[in-house]
Amino acid sequence: MTLTTTAQDVLDLLLTRSSVRAFTAEEVPAPLVTQALGTAVRAPTSFNFQPYSFIVVRDRKLAAELADVAGGQPHIRQAPVLVMVCAEVARVGRYCGLVPDADGGAPHDLLLSCVVDASLAGMCAALAAESLSLGTVMVGGVRNQPTRVRELLGIPEGVHVLFALCMGWPAERPAVRPRLDADLSVHADRYDGARAERAARYDTRTLRTPGGPVTAREADAWRQEVAQGVSRARRLFTDG
Repeated sequence: MTLTTTAQDVLDLLLTRSSVRAFTAEEVPAPLVTQALGTAVRAPTSFNFQPYSFIVVRDRKLAAELADVAGGQPHIRQAPVLVMVCAEVARVGRYCGLVPDADGGAPHDLLLSCVVDASLAGMCAALAAESLSLGTVMVGGVRNQPTRVRELLGIPEGVHVLFALCMGWPAERPAVRPRLDADLSVHADRYDGARAERAARYDTRTLRTPGGPVTAREADAWRQEVAQGVSRARRLFTDG
């Protein structure tokens, strides 16, 4: 496949991408997955540690079990390929000559650095796949039962699944969702608390699409989605 890319192609991909949750049954050729993941390892990484791993899941029974862990999300069952993006804290421990400890054994900043690097690589994998006309969606629900996921995938201590990247040929491409106006997230020299307060309104004055202002219905859909996330976060804090 011969590819030509301009700066505008990259900007358009970033501006117009949307998460795909409906896939065709067509298989994704292995070379495309290899190409996407081979590109992803070029992501920025602290000290060139590359503290991440990708587990490529094509087994449908295994995918169904992972879907159950994530609350039965159908796109996990449907996607021809799942890429489990993992933070490799244990790898950094080995670099340092340390014995990998249980989940809480690594310093906070080291854990955070591994999560950041793995997430950057996962995002690069998604963008690479989408540039090849594939559809993707990231699913954090696979963290619902970490012990079960470890068992299913044979993951040792010190390695943490961050999210599943569903990958396949889109059966449909959803419309681009609104996002906060970039001006509300960009601060000049010092943090602007008033700007952050305005960003929390989630209304037709603060949200935009690449095409311009949003409708009242789109703003209401945003608020409902945020409310669901807040509800889940409260449960996690309470359970913890």
